[in-house]
Amino acid sequence: MEAIPATPFTRREQILEETLGLIRRVRVRSNSANDGPEGHFGLNSIHHAALHFTMRNPGAIQRDLADFLGVQPGHVSEVVDALERQGLITRVLDPADRRIHRLEATLRAHEFHQRIHELSGESVHPLFRRWTDSEIEALYALLKRLAEEDDVPSAPGASHVVHRAARVAISEGSAGAND
Repeated sequence: MEAIPATPFTRREQILEETLGLIRRVRVRSNSANDGPEGHFGLNSIHHAALHFTMRNPGAIQRDLADFLGVQPGHVSEVVDALERQGLITRVLDPADRRIHRLEATLRAHEFHQRIHELSGESVHPLFRRWTDSEIEALYALLKRLAEEDDVPSAPGASHVVHRAARVAISEGSAGAND
């Protein structure tokens, strides 16, 4: 059997590959305290990101949320539907243009989100216990820059991943189960 020659990587390519691997490892470690594969209380990371965005951007429309998640607007419908079924967000008709529905977080969402952050703080903050504020700020700035790169196409199937993740069942009433 003939050996497959190793693909030569430049130093830059090697560092980038290792960096992405480290990001995946940190994500796994930061999610290790979650209540199973769907996250806290059955809310997966896509739902949590959508809820967090809606809370920080009251009155946003689904297109805004899609831009934030980096997917096509049609792919966030199931995410919004699931959060709405749980009573975490509502769609409100825009009085200036009744064709537009604005996303608003409910009181339940604010209570729920506070509880999630209390729990996730227990698993995330220890990762940074030895970091200085300036190191955390530098990491934030670099990750923000990476996340905001607008000339990089989405990975193949990225919209499909959001679409599929939105189907993950959020069990009825689970949002308040542990509150």
